[in-house]
Amino acid sequence: MSRPLREELERIAERAPVAEVPADTWERARRSVRRDALAVVAAVAAVVALVAGALAWLPDRAEVAPAEGDAGALPAYLPVPSGRQAVRATDDLAVGAQAAAMVPDIPQGNRQVVAVDARTGEYRGLDLPRFGAAAGRDLSGTVHPVALSPDGTTLAYPTVSGLPVGATLRTGLGIVDLTTGEVRQVALEDAGRPVLVRTVSFSPGGGWLLWTGQPVLPRGSGRSFGDAAVSGRVAPGSTRSVPLPGRDRGTGLSVGIDDQGTVARVGASTRLLPVDDDSAPRALPGVEGVVLSGTVDDSAVSHLVNTYQPGDDREAAYSWVTASRADPDAAPRRLGLADALLGATWRVLEWVDPDHVVVAVDVSEDGSTLETQVGVLTLAAGGATFEAVLVSGPDAHALTVATDLLADGAAAVERPLPAFAEERRSRTWWWVGGGLALVGALALARAVVRRRAQRRSAR
Repeated sequence: MSRPLREELERIAERAPVAEVPADTWERARRSVRRDALAVVAAVAAVVALVAGALAWLPDRAEVAPAEGDAGALPAYLPVPSGRQAVRATDDLAVGAQAAAMVPDIPQGNRQVVAVDARTGEYRGLDLPRFGAAAGRDLSGTVHPVALSPDGTTLAYPTVSGLPVGATLRTGLGIVDLTTGEVRQVALEDAGRPVLVRTVSFSPGGGWLLWTGQPVLPRGSGRSFGDAAVSGRVAPGSTRSVPLPGRDRGTGLSVGIDDQGTVARVGASTRLLPVDDDSAPRALPGVEGVVLSGTVDDSAVSHLVNTYQPGDDREAAYSWVTASRADPDAAPRRLGLADALLGATWRVLEWVDPDHVVVAVDVSEDGSTLETQVGVLTLAAGGATFEAVLVSGPDAHALTVATDLLADGAAAVERPLPAFAEERRSRTWWWVGGGLALVGALALARAVVRRRAQRRSAR
């Protein structure tokens, strides 16, 4: 290096500012690295703890033992298969008493009713003869009603059969003895036309059966079903339906049948239609309006009626009306909706007796149904009160329960989850765990970036 260059560099160095570097700079850098490592460990530990805690909090229904002996009960939780979720199917219908049955929301052409065992809670898909869509006239878009007898040992369902389009369509009822597996086939028609079954109900003892429906209109008529409300009763052990009088849906509806075969047809007045044609129908007081549902036993007739007129409060238009058979001249008892039903979406499933009705209430959020509460509505002089008994999935159609399992305040019990629900639960929590892990990773990355930015700004 030349002498002039050296002198110039020395001159520049003398003028340069002196950098004050703290003596602990190196130590502070090491501590910062350790803090970043601890933050990574803490974030990972938090995610693992959160996922483990969520899984531990979830109730493990698979460890709950089924009822012992011949005891039967409704399940406290009733998951519903959807899509193509598998339920073990059987064509052996001698399955014993069932607590509940439903038609799941699965692809068109479904010929399967899912039943839940009263003693064990086991789910089975029952392959019922002629249940579901017709091979000719397609009725699969309708909801097929099914009904369990009060003791759960008999299942009634609508049947449809036919040939390719243009051939004969036949409709009827199938009545399954679930203890023996035997099926009674009952043909249904109205003036030679097939009938679409809308409701099916048993007498309190489970012997008699009442059905209501609409006649299927000929092709080319522009409509699928007629306005008439046809109905009939089926005696214990019979394979024949006896049609009932009264076809005008606006003037009344056959709502229930007692253990002697007497049918209550309810409208502005209530007529009791006995089995003996020579007996004149007895009349009980009624309420003007559209009858939606009802029942009858030896003591009384109860029904739900909608009396709405333009300008009325829609919820106040619903009334539970009970007329005494022992005192036919007495004014009927009339009750409004229970508080639990106000503002909710609800529907009647079936009646236990004239003072108790099984109701399903949807629990919704942002317009989507999350679950359905199934419970008993008690009709008493002081008003109507609702008590939830079980929780169901939101996609159960034509849900029916064995009402004897609800007698005398009987409670539902915990049951093992069916395989499809266990799989669905596992899949859900894998998604939850993955989501929590992703959130933790993003939070950690943000913390590291902020730390590095702070270090750069401090230089």
